Amino acid sequence: MFNQDQQNRLYNASALGGGEINPKGSHAAQWTNLSAKDIKKIARRSLQVQFELVNEAPHLFSIQGVLDVKNEMRKAIKVEEKKGLKFDYKTKQLQSIFRNLKEI
Repeated sequence: MFNQDQQNRLYNASALGGGEINPKGSHAAQWTNLSAKDIKKIARRSLQVQFELVNEAPHLFSIQGVLDVKNEMRKAIKVEEKKGLKFDYKTKQLQSIFRNLKEI
């Protein structure tokens, strides 16, 4: 089982913990009202936390689960690099790498 800190990180990465979905009301209706950009943001945030947990405690996952998370992370990073994006660990959002080049 995950410890309390790991459970909190998973919750905060979710749509409910991130504030995109209200705990009261129909979750299905709220998901349909989210934009594609918000859904991608939630998925990427969740994938990042899953990847961190797989690396911290691989014994809590099945072998196939570890492989699936790592493969999804590779795909996500490859797509982000092609689009010139980088995941910012402080804000938990994708940021353009080209913005940083202007500052140099």
